[in-house]
Amino acid sequence: MAVLSCNLQNNTDWSATLERYRQGPPFFIATPSRTLLATRFGMPIEGCAAQPNDVLRQVHAALESRPAQGPRVVVGALPFDSSRAVQLFCPSEVEESGPYLSSAPRGAPISGCFPRLDLDSPHQDARFLSGVTRALQLIEAGRLEKVVLAQAIDLDLEHGPHVGHLLQCLRAQHPQGHIFAQRCQESSLVGASPELLIARWGSEVRSTPLAGSRPRPRSEQQERAIIEELLCSDKDQREHRLVVEEIVSRLRPLTQVLEYSKRPLIFKTPTMLHLGTPIVGKLSDPSVTSLALALALHPTPAVCGLPPREAARFIAEVEGTERGLFGGAVGYMDAHGDGEWAVTIRCAQVGPRGARLFAGAGVVRASEPAQELQEIKSKMTTMLRALGDVS
Repeated sequence: MAVLSCNLQNNTDWSATLERYRQGPPFFIATPSRTLLATRFGMPIEGCAAQPNDVLRQVHAALESRPAQGPRVVVGALPFDSSRAVQLFCPSEVEESGPYLSSAPRGAPISGCFPRLDLDSPHQDARFLSGVTRALQLIEAGRLEKVVLAQAIDLDLEHGPHVGHLLQCLRAQHPQGHIFAQRCQESSLVGASPELLIARWGSEVRSTPLAGSRPRPRSEQQERAIIEELLCSDKDQREHRLVVEEIVSRLRPLTQVLEYSKRPLIFKTPTMLHLGTPIVGKLSDPSVTSLALALALHPTPAVCGLPPREAARFIAEVEGTERGLFGGAVGYMDAHGDGEWAVTIRCAQVGPRGARLFAGAGVVRASEPAQELQEIKSKMTTMLRALGDVS
């Protein structure tokens, strides 16, 4: 993999570095293979994901204009709504290392709630349940195959959490996740995504879509039973298959080889169990960059639905508020086109006095509204636990 900057660090403990960023760094991402921190914003990229060629031309020009000794990388996020402006930039200062080994404590076991941090939201819950019911009616009528409905819950905190500490907690609790922070004016979007949208190294590409989920129980016996239930569930298998088939259909024209299992695997996080399918391919044209691939895949049915336009319209109507960067993509790309992009889930918008938590659940035929709501609450515990540890 190409070195992204001249400031490559040999150490893999970022605790002291992140200590400097109470309000959050301009950009940070720690993947299982690489850790990257943009310390200065640098040149912004304009445009929207709905016009990918315009964005890619700007990125290419920006990278080509960078000084030979400076970092040549683009970082940032794509919003859920492809018509909204991308949040990408070419930083003027970058620090980088290999995998980030957190020295932060892993925290206490999840207790389900915290004294000052809870997910009680009767009005939002009723709205979500109503939305699922309406979605099921449209699915039954053949107008939708799948739609992902999300919920956002605001938490009032006595003091805004230290974003650097929050990132350390997330890395300790999710060592195999994609830990990220993106500064957005006076707040930061912070998260621990388990889902790889796309990675590209030379001509090799990888994607790991997740769809079909259950809250992870405490006991191993219960976990074994739920895993068996997931693997045998017609509803969850169908939901997962819809996502995999759509991603494969978008990647196939760009690849000469594309391999994936016909049966999903189980992917575990501290709070959830997911059906997942690793997809590996080889590009037909090695000049296709990781960002170009991310733009081609985004948004996947794992965060939007099928058919995509109808699902997006339904989401806008039912949810009533914009998702912003939630449900988008976050990552980086170097001047060679290599990079990693994760789906922007398991996240929260963190500000000086509170946090807005986001989570979504896929609705397909045979979905149960109450179970989908419980899935959302369980997914929110990723950020709830980390916030409880630092608040």
